[in-house]
Amino acid sequence: MNKEEILAKSRQENKDRDLYELSIDKNASRVGIIVMYMIVFILTMVNVFQNGRLSFALWTVAFSVDTSMYIYKAVKLRTKKSIVSAVVTLIADIVATCLFFGNVS
Repeated sequence: MNKEEILAKSRQENKDRDLYELSIDKNASRVGIIVMYMIVFILTMVNVFQNGRLSFALWTVAFSVDTSMYIYKAVKLRTKKSIVSAVVTLIADIVATCLFFGNVS
C-alpha cells in the first residue's frame, strides 16, 4: 500500500466521526464512571449508618458496568492491559456478587 491508499482508507474509516467529539465521549464516560463510584460509596455509607450492615448490591452493579466495558475492550483490542483489566474487574464483580448473596439473609 502506498501513502495515498493508506490516507484514503483512513479517511473512509473515520468518515462522519469528529475526533473532538470522540474525545469528549471518552472523557464523559470516564467522568460518569467516577461519579457512579462516588454515589455508590456514599449510598453504601448511608446504608451502613442506617442498618449497621454493609450491602454489596450497588458494588455488584458498579463492577458489572466496568467489567462489561473492559471485556468489550479486551475482545476488540486484545492488548495485555485490556485483558488484565477485564480479568481484575471480573474477579471484583464475582467477589462483590458472592458477598452480596452471602449477606442477603
